[in-house]
Amino acid sequence: MEPPAVTTCNSQASIGSSSNGLFHLFICSQFFFLLKGRFLLFFNVNI
Repeated sequence: MEPPAVTTCNSQASIGSSSNGLFHLFICSQFFFLLKGRFLLFFNVNI
């Protein structure tokens, strides 16, 4: 089961035009990198 943000990004990208889709994918990838970075930071602090 994908997180809601993933399905939202995918639907937004498929609905929009090609340039709009690329923009949404870029925003989503930036968001997930930030989220992953925070998760790893949180995980490392708690070890």
